[in-house]
Amino acid sequence: MSTTAAGGRATAAAFGLLDRLWRALPLLMPFLLVSAAYAWQASRQATPWIFTDELEFTQLARSAAETGELARRGEKLTGQFSLYPYLVAPAWWLDDVKSAYEAVKVIGVLVMTLTLFPAYGLARFAVSRPAALLVAIATVSIPAFVYTAMIVEEPLAYFWSTLSLYLIVRSIVTRARRDLALVVAAALVAPLVRDELIVIPAVLAGAWLVAAWESERFVRLRRDWSRADYAGVALLVLGAVLVLNELYSGRSVDWDNATRHWKGRMIEYGLWAGGAFTIGLGVLPVVAGLAAGWRPRDEPKTRELSAFRSVLWLAIIGFGLYTAGKAAIISTTFATRVVERNLIYLAPLLFVATAIVLEHRRVRLLALAASTAFVAFLLLTTPYHMDTRLYSDSPGLAILAAANRAYGWTPEHAESVLLWMLLAAVGVVAAVVFVRGHAIARAIALAAAVLTVGWNATGEVNAARGSVAFADAFMANLPRQPSWVDRATGGEPTLYIGQKIADANGLWLLEFWNRSVKRVWSLDGTAPGPGPALTPDLLSPQGELAADPGYRYAVVERGIEVAGTPLRTEGSWRLYALEPPLRLAAAQRGIFGDGWVGSNGDDNRVGAGFSRYINPEPGPGTAFVTVGRKGWCSDKDLPGNVIIRAGTLVLGPERNGVVGRVTDEAGWQVRACSERTFALSVPPAPFHVEVTIEPTFSPYELDPAGQSDRRRLGAQVSFDWRPGNVTLEEYTGPRE
Repeated sequence: MSTTAAGGRATAAAFGLLDRLWRALPLLMPFLLVSAAYAWQASRQATPWIFTDELEFTQLARSAAETGELARRGEKLTGQFSLYPYLVAPAWWLDDVKSAYEAVKVIGVLVMTLTLFPAYGLARFAVSRPAALLVAIATVSIPAFVYTAMIVEEPLAYFWSTLSLYLIVRSIVTRARRDLALVVAAALVAPLVRDELIVIPAVLAGAWLVAAWESERFVRLRRDWSRADYAGVALLVLGAVLVLNELYSGRSVDWDNATRHWKGRMIEYGLWAGGAFTIGLGVLPVVAGLAAGWRPRDEPKTRELSAFRSVLWLAIIGFGLYTAGKAAIISTTFATRVVERNLIYLAPLLFVATAIVLEHRRVRLLALAASTAFVAFLLLTTPYHMDTRLYSDSPGLAILAAANRAYGWTPEHAESVLLWMLLAAVGVVAAVVFVRGHAIARAIALAAAVLTVGWNATGEVNAARGSVAFADAFMANLPRQPSWVDRATGGEPTLYIGQKIADANGLWLLEFWNRSVKRVWSLDGTAPGPGPALTPDLLSPQGELAADPGYRYAVVERGIEVAGTPLRTEGSWRLYALEPPLRLAAAQRGIFGDGWVGSNGDDNRVGAGFSRYINPEPGPGTAFVTVGRKGWCSDKDLPGNVIIRAGTLVLGPERNGVVGRVTDEAGWQVRACSERTFALSVPPAPFHVEVTIEPTFSPYELDPAGQSDRRRLGAQVSFDWRPGNVTLEEYTGPRE
């Protein structure tokens, strides 16, 4: 008897599991198909290119995989924290960088696509299953899914934000202790996923306050309230907002500056982000979504819809303020950007709100008019950046850039198309609300939903193509085997030493593809982050450097030699097996990668130097200095006076090599398209040669119509050395 009962329970459990799987099939199939599509798309991206974001999270994830702690270039991260590096850390247990990189992208794809499930759950509070399924599919079709192929926080943050918003609505609807515990846990974790998700706890608190305000008990309490009572509550709310703002301002200096000094920028740049977001979503979800925020008079009041609307408005306010502040902050610290990526967390809410309008067929006309006017303002004032194939902070603009390339759209034409889309969106809402036939209204709503998903997917595909194109362009400048340092050193710690690093992309790619590169130095303070970068002091005129990490290998830029054995040269990089202690053999400074001596500032006098600390052969020698402007053959010119001095090397006040006793010198006036080589006698090492040019010229200032280079340039300079007394006639040119 008991055996039969047990068998029956097992059979019932099996059928129950099959039934749940069958019910989940409409969601599982889109999840699997969309994940496969994004995984294939991500596999086509050859290398990271969003720097420094992708390199920074790579450093943190590698550190988490190796030590369990977050660190950049060996320095523990302080004052910041993110769960994202821990999410992708297991990928870096793989030895091969390429395999690890592919694994990181797959993790990003799966996690971001998981958003389909909480988006569906959020929609089910307000609309039918078919409508909720369309909402879920739209949620995982937005242009921001281009981030699934990147090493950034968005994939995890988008999922966690949507899950948290779903749990907030669920906790208000069910009011169950378990749901309340879940949402509190999710909200507390949210800021650890990404700083911006500090909005989530605020939305949770605000939504529960709204729910309490609308509860029957509170409604009875305020039946006899006067206008003064309501005014008092409004003042209390305003005071609470001001207190919270002060508290957050004390935690963030940037936020304090933005809200106190850059309010105009917050409004303007925040609206730009809203415009790009609106374009990326296809206009209709923003028009209908905002209109759905006001409850129509003939709509029955339900706890589900009330909870959703409170979350919708609180999220719009919260994410909108954060985006506006972020845009204002980076405009003063980095560049003026359209930061749509900070608004993507509103997409699931707006899709649900649009589904409410299209399925319930109710809307307040005044709300529709207000949302239409607001969206029109966004479309008319947002920069479209159609000349950029993928604007990394605003993937929603990618579809306009694609139309520019494929069909020759101008910004004016794009604006006209978007305004027609706005009129069509209003027409769809009006038709669905006012057409009497249910079948016709459903057909219009379904067509609008399919077209919206199609617009989003098209934008995402074009954003991904742009990302792949950028990655391919970066990859084309890398060695055929990008992990060449790891292979040559067997993965042993390696030091990088560079100088005059104007374009850091090459260094960042080297560092990403070669995890053996542990520390980054420069001789002139131009080494970039992320993480610590050192400018080492000279300990002696013989080239010994301070802060020797004790590594056996070093990669140096062209113009730098270290004491050791050259192992391999790739482009402008050379790998050395070091001879301890760490010493420079020779180094030049002050020369950009293209050979020019100049400045990124307003300097009217610039200089370059060459130091030899260790002679490959004993005795005095000859330094050859080539100065010219072969790279500036123009009738517009500003001649530069050149002074060259050579002599013994002594340590200057900045612990670098300078000329001590002068042994030889020369002078000249350099002009456009000219070039001259000078031979100067130099003593045995250590010796130093310095070149100064005054005045400088700016190619852009001399020829603004034809030149974009805004640097202040002196001349193109190169150095060489030969042992003994060698004349210009005997000199055969530089040796590799």
